[in-house]
Amino acid sequence: MNVDFGLMARHFYTIIGIVSIVHLMDHNLYPKKFEI
Repeated sequence: MNVDFGLMARHFYTIIGIVSIVHLMDHNLYPKKFEI
């Protein structure tokens, strides 16, 4: 098994970053959705 953990970690953090940015943008665009 030859797995590039560095590449996996980079993709993992990239995905987490994208999800975080999208979540923040969604919160800024639709703030009332989170304020019930």
